[in-house]
Amino acid sequence: MLKQWIKQVMSLVAVVFPAAAHAVTCQSVFPDPAASHSASGYIQFQPQSRLIGSDGTLDVASMLDNSGGTSCDSVACQISGNASGALSLPSYQYSSSSTDVRVNDYSSSTLQAGDYRTVTVGNGGALTTNSSAQPFRIKTLNVNFNATLTLSGGVYWIEQLTLGQNARIDITNNASVVIYTRAMSTNINNPINANGQPSQLAIISEGYVSIGQYSQVKGFIYSASTVTYNTDITHTGASNAQQIILHDRSVVTYDEAALTTLETDGLCTKTVTLPTAVAHWTLNVCALTNANGEVVDSIAGNNGRSVNSPSIDSNGQYCQAAYFRGDEDYLFLPHSNTYAMAEGAISFWMNTDNLAYFNSTQEGGMSLFSKDERFIGSGGQVSMWVTNSGAIKVNQQSSSTTYQLNTSPVIIEGQWHHVVYTFGPAGMQVYVDNNLVGSNSSYTSGWQSNNKPLLVAANASQHDPQNTSYSDLGDFYQGRIDDIRLYNQQLSAQQIALLNAESEESCVSCGSNATLVSHWKMDVCSLSGNAGEVVDVVSGYNGRSINGASAIINGRFCQASGFDGGNQHINIDHGSGLQLSSGTLTMWFKVSDLDHNRDSYGNSLQALFSKDSSGRDFGGQFTLLVDQDGRLIFRQETQYQSYEIYTGSVIDEREQWYHLAYTWGSGGMNVYLDGVYLGGFFQSGFSWRNNQEPIILGANAGASGNYQSNSWELRDFLRGEIDDVRIYAGELTTADVQALYTASDYACPTCAGTGPRLHYKFEELAWPTFYTVLDSTTNLNNGTPMGRVQPVEPSNDISCRALDVPYNTNTYQDAVNTNLDLNQVGDRGTITFWYRSDQPWIGGGNRQLFDASNRYFFYMSLSNNGELGFGMEDASGNNMDVITQQLGYGANEWVHIALTWNMPGEDIDLYVNGSRVFMYGRWNLTNPALGDLTSMKIGDNSSSNFVGYMTDNSANGQFDDVRIYDYEQSRQQIRDDMADVERCFSVHHYEVTHPTQSLTCSAASVTLKACANASCSELVSDPVSVNLPAGSWSTSNPVTFTGSTTLSLAETTASQYNITVSAADQASAPDNATQCTSNCVINFVNAGFEFFDTANPYQTTLPAIVAESDLGRVGLRAVQSNAGVCQALLTGQQSVTLGYDCVSPGNASYSPDQCSVPFAGVPVSGNGLGENSAPVTLTFDSNGETSLAGRTYADAGRLTITATANINNTTIESGSNQLDSIPAQLQASTNASAVSAAGAGHTLTITAIGANGSPLPGYQPGDLQMAVTRQAPASASASEGQYYVSANQSVSSSATQNWQSVSVPAFSAGAYSYSEAYMSEVGTYKFDLRDNGYLGQTIAATGASLGRYTPAYFEVVAATTPQIEPSCSAAFTYLGQSFAFAAGAEPALQITAYNAKGQVTANYSDALWALSPSASSLSDMYFTDNSGYSGTLNTLNAGSTPVVTDSADYDGDGVMTVYDTSLEYSKIASPATGAGNGSPFTADVDIIVGSSVLTDTDGICYQSSYPNGCESFTIPSVQGSEMRYGRLRLENSFGPETETLRLPVIAEYFNNGNWLVNTDDSCTAVAFTQSTGQITLENTSTGNDEQDITGLLSGISGSGTLTNGESANGVIAVGPAMSNGVAVRGSVRIRLDPAAPGANWANHLNIDWDGDGDIDADDSPAADLFFGIYRGNDRTIHMREGF
Repeated sequence: MLKQWIKQVMSLVAVVFPAAAHAVTCQSVFPDPAASHSASGYIQFQPQSRLIGSDGTLDVASMLDNSGGTSCDSVACQISGNASGALSLPSYQYSSSSTDVRVNDYSSSTLQAGDYRTVTVGNGGALTTNSSAQPFRIKTLNVNFNATLTLSGGVYWIEQLTLGQNARIDITNNASVVIYTRAMSTNINNPINANGQPSQLAIISEGYVSIGQYSQVKGFIYSASTVTYNTDITHTGASNAQQIILHDRSVVTYDEAALTTLETDGLCTKTVTLPTAVAHWTLNVCALTNANGEVVDSIAGNNGRSVNSPSIDSNGQYCQAAYFRGDEDYLFLPHSNTYAMAEGAISFWMNTDNLAYFNSTQEGGMSLFSKDERFIGSGGQVSMWVTNSGAIKVNQQSSSTTYQLNTSPVIIEGQWHHVVYTFGPAGMQVYVDNNLVGSNSSYTSGWQSNNKPLLVAANASQHDPQNTSYSDLGDFYQGRIDDIRLYNQQLSAQQIALLNAESEESCVSCGSNATLVSHWKMDVCSLSGNAGEVVDVVSGYNGRSINGASAIINGRFCQASGFDGGNQHINIDHGSGLQLSSGTLTMWFKVSDLDHNRDSYGNSLQALFSKDSSGRDFGGQFTLLVDQDGRLIFRQETQYQSYEIYTGSVIDEREQWYHLAYTWGSGGMNVYLDGVYLGGFFQSGFSWRNNQEPIILGANAGASGNYQSNSWELRDFLRGEIDDVRIYAGELTTADVQALYTASDYACPTCAGTGPRLHYKFEELAWPTFYTVLDSTTNLNNGTPMGRVQPVEPSNDISCRALDVPYNTNTYQDAVNTNLDLNQVGDRGTITFWYRSDQPWIGGGNRQLFDASNRYFFYMSLSNNGELGFGMEDASGNNMDVITQQLGYGANEWVHIALTWNMPGEDIDLYVNGSRVFMYGRWNLTNPALGDLTSMKIGDNSSSNFVGYMTDNSANGQFDDVRIYDYEQSRQQIRDDMADVERCFSVHHYEVTHPTQSLTCSAASVTLKACANASCSELVSDPVSVNLPAGSWSTSNPVTFTGSTTLSLAETTASQYNITVSAADQASAPDNATQCTSNCVINFVNAGFEFFDTANPYQTTLPAIVAESDLGRVGLRAVQSNAGVCQALLTGQQSVTLGYDCVSPGNASYSPDQCSVPFAGVPVSGNGLGENSAPVTLTFDSNGETSLAGRTYADAGRLTITATANINNTTIESGSNQLDSIPAQLQASTNASAVSAAGAGHTLTITAIGANGSPLPGYQPGDLQMAVTRQAPASASASEGQYYVSANQSVSSSATQNWQSVSVPAFSAGAYSYSEAYMSEVGTYKFDLRDNGYLGQTIAATGASLGRYTPAYFEVVAATTPQIEPSCSAAFTYLGQSFAFAAGAEPALQITAYNAKGQVTANYSDALWALSPSASSLSDMYFTDNSGYSGTLNTLNAGSTPVVTDSADYDGDGVMTVYDTSLEYSKIASPATGAGNGSPFTADVDIIVGSSVLTDTDGICYQSSYPNGCESFTIPSVQGSEMRYGRLRLENSFGPETETLRLPVIAEYFNNGNWLVNTDDSCTAVAFTQSTGQITLENTSTGNDEQDITGLLSGISGSGTLTNGESANGVIAVGPAMSNGVAVRGSVRIRLDPAAPGANWANHLNIDWDGDGDIDADDSPAADLFFGIYRGNDRTIHMREGF
């Protein structure tokens, strides 16, 4: 049963926070930014002070407003005269303690819960309270100049709280603090919880609260006395007091939402209630069928219906949801008087996968709901859209105005979002996922006058109320919508949060009772044509492959069946269990080439499934096809009729698997694609009950004999793949279909050969001879080294050892010969490998990566421009030569490259670092077999035969993990190969960090690192074991650790200690010598200075310090050994010489060796080279300890620091300690526009900053890494762009964050800037960066949105050669007669998108394809005549809306075709001899497609020479029809008056002064009737024997089609003229009236009969009819007398 809702039986849903008895609500105490609980409450505003977020009326008794009229937001506040709610304050808890606590200047301490008298935090000091359930009670708390008080969660009773200048109060993360006080005052610039949330702090005062000028407060303040805001205060939260005074420019911003979580020690409570909805359409149904009442309102029963059968998605936000295809399907929810409300809210959940979808665009975007019509009327109409950027737009109408609300982009594709629109006194508000994302306070009314139905997923704002069919809707939505509710009050943020958190108890079950009859999994390793090899795992209706249909290793699930489009297919014998009255067919398929079977008319059909034969037999035959436009065609036959049902263009070719479900039954058929309901055809009689034909997969059996389907009878062969075919008895539901579509992969049978044919790991130490490059597979395709190649171990190995190919520039071969002939691999295959170039990809010269060329070619190269080139030839010698865009990888950067080929499927793909990269160029493969090749050579050319992008240069770099497969790998398999690398355990060297001096009474901290590379930015990830020299180490030998470890070394006598590190086992042996920070020597002394980490006392390894932050972590102690115990050597204020030296060690050469800024107040000496030193005054405590607190260092880099002092004429020293200063973060910024052209330059700036945001002048990157995340398009088929961050360094985009190490020119003054940065591809991208190895630390960064990129321009070529189609008999067209273009030869343009660098932008495709001209745009499409004809060429119809195809396959181009064009040549009045005057000529037309037709919604247009502006495109000299000047002529007729006379009609054409019968005219259809005025009669009777018979002739008509230019037997029958039953003699003239209705011949077959110089209504063909007499020629002889 349908799920029940708790909220239907509850009037309220409440959330109550714990409270004391009889507590008021927090909302009533803090109803506005400011309020007074006193009956005599008072508020005062001084100039420019104001409250933000109030409702405009304050709960105070009196007010003085000197703000200037803007005290409440932008208007003057009003007062209610009433008091607000008041807190009942508890008895004050005083401290009776005499304990005082003082934190010294620039020191830090902690404070436990308890009682204190006076607590003082000295200048620059820091005091942190420990979290406790017990209260803190303090009589006086003073926080002095620049000091910080950090409060942990709890209750504080502070009788007098005073803050000095710049003092601050912080609250620990997520803690809640309540401060009870009797008096509180602050000084100047006091941040109080400035970095927290207002809900974390409540200040409750029995006395005054005074906030000092320039202070910032976040929290809620309640005072029984006065709250005073001095000048320039910003307070977020609210305040309540007896009196509130706001001085100049003080601002209090209300945070009502914080009240829901504010802790007040139980003094007030917050209750949030959710009202009962007035309507609730849960959409928890199993199907939507357009039935009245099917969309149930569970509250009031105001049920609606669906239109055009939207689908149901069983994975809604709450159980089921409605899925809208965007194909004019929507919900119609009738109006109820309950909805005519003054305020209210509509709530729903939405999820769309395609924000860029559009259909019937009216307002732009996709309509979410619309209660609207074309006219404003009485007002209240409303519509909401989601735009293609993910923004929400609302139009709300009053009786005279349309108010608009627009949000920023908030909707993310593929995610459920909760959307609430509220309206009423608070204005228009839109919440998305609990966040207020947009508002408009100008409209504060409701829907009182709106009586329109509520439409979901369609826009009615242009709907004419007289259009009862609602055929004028638009902006149809594609996606899911769930749980629609209406409320008759404006919901608050808290109520919306409750609504967002609701859930359902149970879901309706939508499963069917259909049973699986047959299931052909296609999971076989090979197909050889044997009977029963295609297995039905359910009923055993097995089949076999015919003519070589093959098993494909990578199907949708495990294996699949492949078809080459020749005559391959699968034949499955019929089984009686398949004779089903109702059932379901499901299958997975992909089509390699939609145009594979294209005929001369441009049509192509490919069959997926056929259970058919010629004729209808007893009905039930069925064939499923896909056509050239990607439409699915279902041919289903009954006993009496054949039906062909078409979908829209839903299938794309290549790389795309589709899941199809087709159900049939007594009510008709339904179709689902990828789990989405496409539609149905409702016709009785659809049944397979009498179908006994075999099943054919991959071909059409519609012309075969009964019960056989021989190969020669089949047609429409498929070029593609089929997997997982199922037939069910019974019709599956939407939920069943979706479950099949989302089903998980299962364990696959293991087929021999599923691994690589060869796999070279290159782990050998040497290759001394032939076949010594070992193949790690069992195929033993060992390779042979050629030339100077050798195995090496790169410093930044990707998979341990690698193949090194030295540089050569000739045909000398430095390569590895795989000895594997690529023809043995076959027509499907993959090659993957890692490659590291010794030179940058850009500017590093041309390089040959691999080559298998022989008589035909197959190779890959890398150009000097950083482009990968690939070329191959098929067995017929046809070839492809393609190239990528620039790829700006750096020298010594490992890049993974994978090439897959599927010749039968016409599918060649290139992947770089696991992402598909677009290739463009010549692509002309026709034969599904490879040409004659040879063995693959890795690293150099195979022969001296160079074509295309080949080069004689070697690869000049290293290769690793080369794999060759004999099948086409998927992208995931390629990525799996990338991750499958050889672990290479090798210690590059050991690094020791230690002090140069330590004390005999203490211990030295020593850090050991096992470095994996020279810079030690990477550590060995496996355990190592080392031995250290004898000494008092904290750990005994051997020392085993992973990566790094810190030990302590104690020596009790003064001496020098030498540190050595030796491997304890062979695996731990380093490749290089140990490196120490200070010569591997520690000098132990009895007395001296020692630096230590104050957070880890006496740990002498200092932590990395963020530049510009306080140096308080650097401690210094002056101690001496007393019987092995450290005692203070110095106390009190002392002068100490502090020294520092900027060092640039070999493993961190980027660290500056020249200091440029002071350290801890010690200035730079000279040019900063060497040690800089100066005396500083430090205060040592009783333990002889101090710190560098209050001091900073405003640069990045490694320093060694020292301390010396002269004590009683004795110098004591510290030795040197290492201190690393690192950036707080990197900041990236660009000046790129929100929308930019791909390839267009902008400035990228990267700055290293310190804690205060200042640039760090000495910063250079350690391991700079960047990531470019492709946010759109989201398709897995999308290409990855290159973001150029320097002239020869780019970063590849990826669908997820993928860090790539980069090399850019040096930073200057802490910043790097590149003014020609650009993104090569179309899409939306986010840029991130980090320094992953700066002195052993990772420096995070603030990334930058690179925005959205469009193409820069289009290139346009004619996709077809248009042909004019003769309008008559496929031979000619009359002048004045309309003509069109031949089917399949309509004007079609191939439009290719390019970036500003002249590279194809492959991602201008699918949802990002923005060139979709409307029919109205064709006003900019022109046709000009080249024939020389003296008449004019007229455009009757430029065409219907252009159709764009082939724009969703991510190759950057599409084809725009214009159909329904209609033209005519006008007819001149008087033909004459000579060219151009009416004699036959060939039509010759230029088609000029205007620039506006070729301009997309972003303004991107066709430019033949970018950037010279938008242009029109001309298709020249389109021909195809002879044009003839024609006329209709009537011939005289005579005969006895007793018979019917027939009037011949003849078509003639003019040719050089002669009228000739148009014997080619067998097309002109004539139809004349006297009753319509098309035929008129004139009396021509003369003499006594003839009468006027015009009145006796009626009902004259005639029709027919001319044959060879003449009507058979006369098309018009007239007479006889009868009077009282007696035939009457006479003659008449019959005329054809060209102006009569239906005289269609007149435009092209009328001439200037009356010779007046024009062809008009006065001109009409005529003939005489003679009944009973024909006078003919009188033959009178006239004689002249002669004289």
